Amino acid sequence: MSSYYNYKVLLLLVLLLLFSSTLYFEYFSPNISILGYSLKGKHSDCPKSDLRQSDYRKNLADRIAKVQLAIARTAGSGARAIDSKWALQLSEVVAELDPRRRSSSGTSSVENNFSARFPGMGPATSTTSGGQPRSVCPEVYDKKGSPYFQSSMYQENCTYVPKFHEILTVLLISQSWDPEEVIFIANRITKYYDVKIVGLIQNSTHLRTSIPEKLTYLEVKHAESDSEAISRAIKLIKTPFVLLGNNLSQFNNQSSLERLVRVLDELPSVKVAAGAARDSQGRWIHGCLQQNMENYHATYDIGYYTSKYECMYCDDLLTPFVTHTKLFKQVPLAKGLNGPIVFHDWFVRVRYAGHLAVTCPDVMFYVHTHPIMTASDWRKFAQKWSLNRIKSYNDTVLQFSCSEAKISCKGIGTLVKSFLIPPCCLNTILGEIGYILDFADQNKLHYELQAGSVLGAMKMGTHLPWDLDMDFIIACGDMKKWMTIKDEYLKKKNCNLRIHNKKTYFSIHCPVLFYEFICRHSSKNHLSRILLPEEFINIPTKINFGGRWTNAISTPGLYSRNKYGMEDLRHAPHWRHLKPGSKDGNYDNPGAWQKCSKPNHHACLDHFPADGNLQFVNG
Repeated sequence: MSSYYNYKVLLLLVLLLLFSSTLYFEYFSPNISILGYSLKGKHSDCPKSDLRQSDYRKNLADRIAKVQLAIARTAGSGARAIDSKWALQLSEVVAELDPRRRSSSGTSSVENNFSARFPGMGPATSTTSGGQPRSVCPEVYDKKGSPYFQSSMYQENCTYVPKFHEILTVLLISQSWDPEEVIFIANRITKYYDVKIVGLIQNSTHLRTSIPEKLTYLEVKHAESDSEAISRAIKLIKTPFVLLGNNLSQFNNQSSLERLVRVLDELPSVKVAAGAARDSQGRWIHGCLQQNMENYHATYDIGYYTSKYECMYCDDLLTPFVTHTKLFKQVPLAKGLNGPIVFHDWFVRVRYAGHLAVTCPDVMFYVHTHPIMTASDWRKFAQKWSLNRIKSYNDTVLQFSCSEAKISCKGIGTLVKSFLIPPCCLNTILGEIGYILDFADQNKLHYELQAGSVLGAMKMGTHLPWDLDMDFIIACGDMKKWMTIKDEYLKKKNCNLRIHNKKTYFSIHCPVLFYEFICRHSSKNHLSRILLPEEFINIPTKINFGGRWTNAISTPGLYSRNKYGMEDLRHAPHWRHLKPGSKDGNYDNPGAWQKCSKPNHHACLDHFPADGNLQFVNG
């Protein structure tokens, strides 16, 4: 089946969901409880205009629209695989509309809707719900085990699966450990599992204890990064699954590796399965993170929205995990990284590849400490992904300047064809224009924001984050005074004055942006203030522009509507980036972005609805 056909099917599903959700609430919804409130359909006594029903429908529509936008921006482009999370998000909506459909197994079999079988259900099949041979034996749930319930779900005996050492290898990320500790953990693992173990060691000359037969150690090279050492170790692994054991302090039968492999078998879209972790002070975490990266901001939250087979769906993980060994070929670790950033970076790219991860909190690993990302670690992450702001999973918020995040503000004119302007560059722009307007105010010069600049102020309260210049009208009577700005004043900001017509038009070019000034003849330099009632003619209309009340066209909303026409509140690319013949910001077709040149980048314009402003506001 072609990728294009798959996209058409998904788009059709989105449309059907939108229609069915409307129909469901309009006619058939018997009673849905939301946060303790009951929502009822048309054939009940609940009013059709019920605010709670309206809010819930809006929530469903927002969720479907978000998936639809993601599908639409990549449809037919071949830029990336269909994201498994799209299907997961749509299935959540389906389940809310009809709870009987709360199954993501893709089968109608009752047995396959659960992670384990009940006694008396008869023998399990030798294949998974997807028809693939099982890697491990299935589980049975007998509900016994009071009072501590340690083995109510247990693996039944079977003869149709491979030996476990043919299925999984353990990789100990142990380059910072004492070599004797590597041997201790290897011995603990082999007490419970007949598996091969690969351990990273800084210096093998420090080994004093005899090396276990199942342990292969790999000595880390001088100046070799953690990510490069791990990648070299992964090349030694021949089994289809690998456990990445980071910071392990102990191992026993509470760390069920079969359970994690079983989940990967049963959920094909899931490529990584982790367990919970308990540190040396007894602090237990499930380690499931939700991550969102957009508009030069990254947010991490501990928790989950959805689960399956008693496992939480996650975007990132803080705990040891099992994954398909071949996944590291598809999504290799980035070179030159050290510490926790190695896998935080990797999980971002696993998500971009369209794969899912889970954590199964019934599996518990023992670790020395839970991962800690320092400000320095996050700064390296910010540099890798061009981020101005990160909210860590411990609720710490870190801000990074352009220089700290290694974000360049040069070439804004080209950047805005596909991407939003970085917030740190927007701050620089506000500093540049503020400096210029200080000159105007100090010299009592008349000016007004116009064109795209007043449109941006009206819609965003600041510079449009896809505009490559700023537009002003000034009083022609002030031209001579404006020309004096070219001396020492502009040099302090590394800006320069360009005179295009000494009577009517000049521009100021600064390191990030250029600013255009066109003069207009008006009585007493009133400019558009002549449109105001006489008592206000000397009081310019001011509009909030990045926190500064700035002189603007006297009627910003009326001006913008008449200049740009229909749906001027929707967004469009800058006219300089449109096809020849287009002008005025593409307002013959508002509400549409151009295709992004790097579809996976978090600041692509077409990742965002081309209407509204709140999606561009960060923290």
